[in-house]
Amino acid sequence: MRVCVASEALGCIDLLDGLVAIGIDEVKYKKGQKYLTVVCDHVSDRVVWAGEGRSKKTVRAFFDALGDARTARLQFVSCDGAEWIRTVLAERAPQAEVCLDTWHVIGWATDAVDTLRRSEWNRLRQTGRAGAAKALKGLRWLLLRNWENLTGEERATIRDLDKSNRRLLRAWQLKEELRDTFGLGPVEADAALDDWLHYASRSRLEPFV
Repeated sequence: MRVCVASEALGCIDLLDGLVAIGIDEVKYKKGQKYLTVVCDHVSDRVVWAGEGRSKKTVRAFFDALGDARTARLQFVSCDGAEWIRTVLAERAPQAEVCLDTWHVIGWATDAVDTLRRSEWNRLRQTGRAGAAKALKGLRWLLLRNWENLTGEERATIRDLDKSNRRLLRAWQLKEELRDTFGLGPVEADAALDDWLHYASRSRLEPFV
């Protein structure tokens, strides 16, 4: 009886009504690369739609369910930058502001730090500085962690890069500075991100440029 009442109640609710800011992402639900594409409402913080797979076809199925009139009211869409999402957004909701989600943006910066670490490791190894190269190889997980999660000894190790490898220290600082921008208010974050992009593009650190 309770199941019937709940199903009937849910049938009366239009979860796609009134959407203005949504998030689109995929989740794995079974071994063997089985995925669901999930859409959430950023205003109500609830899942409003889910479809099997992670492809342009799946995203188009969401917009088919939403309809042209309600799609036109979307103002913001957050996603991870995947081509299969962004291509459909450009087709079906070109008026919406696409917002890359924080987790993936910081993840890209973290990947850039590790790419530079590997590059510096190879450079040192090829120039006969085996000891310095070995030290960098052991820093991988330390560089990927956030500053607030480091012990005092680990923070000292990061600071020592100012003497041993300033390029790698600057890359780590860029990653941490980017993280800091996401803790600011909208106006402050906008200015801070512009500054960050300015310095990153001129840093001569290829993974960031």
